[in-house]
Amino acid sequence: MILQALEHGAKLKLEALHHQELGIATLTSCFINANRDPKKGEPAKASDFFYFQPKDQKIKIPAPACDTFFALTKENKMPGWVVGMAPMDTLRAHKGNGKRLPGRVRAWSGDGVLLILPHIEGNTVRCPLAFVSTKRQGSLSLRDVDSGTLFRVQLPPGERRWVLGAEFKIAE
Repeated sequence: MILQALEHGAKLKLEALHHQELGIATLTSCFINANRDPKKGEPAKASDFFYFQPKDQKIKIPAPACDTFFALTKENKMPGWVVGMAPMDTLRAHKGNGKRLPGRVRAWSGDGVLLILPHIEGNTVRCPLAFVSTKRQGSLSLRDVDSGTLFRVQLPPGERRWVLGAEFKIAE
């Protein structure tokens, strides 16, 4: 049991380091591509500069979440800080048909937080993909990017991150 706890702790540390390297990997690939000769091969990808991504872990992001991410980006409704920390290669790899899901809320956005395809179950908000760029915790207001409706959620403590299958409590 102690070994399992240590292994889990090591995995969490590796994931935290990987989340920290996402921004610099993206900038590095942009720099390399800006200075490369297009005739000499494929452009560099951010994933080429990942050193801490767990090798055995295959990240699967649901296709509707990927489609929503790219639709919001195309419509200029995606905060710029999200694009900098998003796993772009993984999002592209799991992209679906690009069709909008009818009757589905696409995203809630607030100060350093973005929830993609959020839905309320009881007193919990669940979403397949969330981005958090703030260390702030506690009650936070989020606005529906399409309707402008305001929601309040409880943000747990943590570092800058993106989360699959995220859950947040609704704030009173």
